[in-house]
Amino acid sequence: MCVRSCAAQASASIEGMVIDSGTDVGGVLAGRRALVIGVETVAGSAIARALAAAGVSLGLATMRADEAVMVARRLQREVQAAGGAATVYAFDVMLGQNVKVSTRQVAKELGGLDLLVSAVDRPLDAPLERTTDSELASTFIANCGAHLYAVRAALDEFRRAEGGRALLIVRDAGETGQPGAAAYAAAHGATLALVRSLGEELRGRGVGVDALIVGEHDAPEAIGAAALALLAAPPTAPVGRIVHVNEVQDVTL
Repeated sequence: MCVRSCAAQASASIEGMVIDSGTDVGGVLAGRRALVIGVETVAGSAIARALAAAGVSLGLATMRADEAVMVARRLQREVQAAGGAATVYAFDVMLGQNVKVSTRQVAKELGGLDLLVSAVDRPLDAPLERTTDSELASTFIANCGAHLYAVRAALDEFRRAEGGRALLIVRDAGETGQPGAAAYAAAHGATLALVRSLGEELRGRGVGVDALIVGEHDAPEAIGAAALALLAAPPTAPVGRIVHVNEVQDVTL
């Protein structure tokens, strides 16, 4: 999917939240400010492109300061060539303080923060009996703890903006399990529990936190469209929703 300036139209029904056919998602999101963490992943880049097409100003953050920064810079050039606004940041999602300080920097440079997308993902394909303590710890931080760090940092910014929405991208292994990758699946499953818990914790505060479950066969365009529908939800929408990509239909860019 290439970045385009046309408005997004959405028609979706998700656990009590309805975006009526003909709702201009681009109009709802245009002018908002978003931080997307994990833009080097398929889901992260797809959502960043969809947000750019909807007129959102972007902070494009990588999970680490490594070769992923080059991927982010290519995405930045693509967005800017289409008339969008995007800046690249290199996070270290394994360190909570780094995520907090970096998120504050992004918010300052964007003039505030309205939306967070946490698309962190670091696979570990190894049977449990051959997984070291270090691998277990890093897998849980990279695939669950990093979401915690991101939401915690974003909540401070949402408070300043008097509201906001966060979307956590979760692999379907967290719901179905993945033989031969138990630690990886467990970390994503823990993220689903995080979203359910925050749904109760944040109720009535004008802040939304949802999860979008992504599978390996989900097309980038579908991932981006589903994310737009969730992020464009009104303040009255339920909090703590867990939605599969194929449950959000008829969203076009």
